[in-house]
Amino acid sequence: MSLVVCLTRLDFDMCPSGLKRFDLLAQGRGVCTFAWTSLHQVWLSCVYPSFARWLREQGLVPDVSLATIDLCRADFREAYFEGTHCEGARFVEARLSGVNFTRAQLRQVSFVRASLRWGNFWNADLTDADFSDADLTGANFSGAYLRGATFRRANLLGVDFYAADLLGADFTGANCEEAHFDQEGRADRVHRLRDEERGVR
Repeated sequence: MSLVVCLTRLDFDMCPSGLKRFDLLAQGRGVCTFAWTSLHQVWLSCVYPSFARWLREQGLVPDVSLATIDLCRADFREAYFEGTHCEGARFVEARLSGVNFTRAQLRQVSFVRASLRWGNFWNADLTDADFSDADLTGANFSGAYLRGATFRRANLLGVDFYAADLLGADFTGANCEEAHFDQEGRADRVHRLRDEERGVR
């Protein structure tokens, strides 16, 4: 999918670093028109995460869907994907430490064996997402919708699940040490699954 984006030099009056980038791109012209694809969005979100956030907050670039995209083994550390539509995408074995997925649409996304240390999934929709064998140390899932999500054998050390919807989530074999749950019932359910694995009643 490709959209046409038109930017002018005036758009960057309040962003000196953005103005420098615009001048390099426009090569002396006051207006720059170009195609905007999912590849552009991914590249900008990874290389210039703060600038990508500013452009989207100002409404200067559209949010292109990344649904079903295959980004296995990619390096997206500290990338900015806030509010992005990534339904059915594959991030298998991807390096995503510090990634920002707040309010993102991540239904049925595969994060199998991915590194997501300190990732931010605040208020994201992760229905049926697969985090099997992933490293989620210190990640933030507060307010996230995680119905049917799989965390089998995942490292959940210090993960924040405050106000998250975990109905039907699978924590079999997961390391839940120091993970934070807002309701005792949710924490009990996780510990009960772990005890059943060890044969404890």
